[in-house]
Amino acid sequence: MDATVPVPDRPIRFGLVGGGWRAAFFVRVAQALPQWFDLAPVAVRNPDTAGRLTAEWGVPVHADIAAVVNDPELDFVMLSVPAAVVPELARRIVDAGRPVLTETPVSRSLSGLDDAWQLLGGAPVQVAEQYHLQPMHAARLSLVAGGLLGNPTYAAISVAHEYHQTSLVRRFLGVGLTPATVRAQQFASPAVQGPTRHGPPEREEMVTANQLIGTLDFGDSLGLYDFSSVQYRSWIRTPRLTVRGDRGELTGQHVVRLHDFATPIRGDLVRIDHGHDGDMDGYHLVGIQYEGAWVWQNPFRPARLSDDEIAIAELLRRMGDWTTGGAGAGPYPLAEGLQDSSLALWLAEAARTGETLTVPSPIWGKES
Repeated sequence: MDATVPVPDRPIRFGLVGGGWRAAFFVRVAQALPQWFDLAPVAVRNPDTAGRLTAEWGVPVHADIAAVVNDPELDFVMLSVPAAVVPELARRIVDAGRPVLTETPVSRSLSGLDDAWQLLGGAPVQVAEQYHLQPMHAARLSLVAGGLLGNPTYAAISVAHEYHQTSLVRRFLGVGLTPATVRAQQFASPAVQGPTRHGPPEREEMVTANQLIGTLDFGDSLGLYDFSSVQYRSWIRTPRLTVRGDRGELTGQHVVRLHDFATPIRGDLVRIDHGHDGDMDGYHLVGIQYEGAWVWQNPFRPARLSDDEIAIAELLRRMGDWTTGGAGAGPYPLAEGLQDSSLALWLAEAARTGETLTVPSPIWGKES
């Protein structure tokens, strides 16, 4: 992803079904980037909620999904609804002739994942997994995929929960729908409550942090999963990431690698922002450099977006490109999203039982 990505001739038009906390991210991104995205009517089943969101978001919000699906200029429909209703609702929208981008997860059970593939396999459905598109992760992945560390064999990640984290593990190790041997355990410890999605804490409160630590053994590579329930937004529990290859290691933003067997080279990924000191361009992320060269550039600058919002914008851009004739498998195919959720569920089961579990080859690795 870089700044050479052209702004589309017309904004990508997408509809939105859902009105919750996560749905609001897509609305904010569309409103911040009107040259890129055009938000079609929104559908929310509860009429009272629809009325409130019309006032809050400044866009038409309807109780009937037909108001979204029947939009004649629609490129795709974004689903941001509970997992229990995703497969049937996605099938309904696809049958109406509209591609679907659905939030994670598609189901919260192993049987439900199989059922989702039986219902949607082969349909124009993509999954809204954005963590690998966050700027620093995208820059790291660019270095790893480019062979800077040699062949990656180990990824220890403590960044996000469940399917988001298993997605990063697979991406950094370069494994697809590979079966895995899974081991895991849980650990509970006290921690002071930090900020939540509703804002900073108003008083000191001690809570129980439930930590899941597990391994995903893919045969030739190993992923270490480590995440605490209080880690998101925490002031005292920071994200951590290490990737090791046979010729180097990336830890956080620091890289050590071999020029040759006797010559180690050390360097760092560096964020380049505008808006500091006398810079009047407005605060925004320009890109990320390694050893003086760009490894990631922000195509949405100078919009003032968080890293996660940049990732969502890139996800929407890739979905729009895919639905309007772009090449490739799309931003995140359904099979990928199902695999991420499956591995997360197997880790949880291994932690519950204390057993070593073998993840079978998924049905979504086969033709539907």
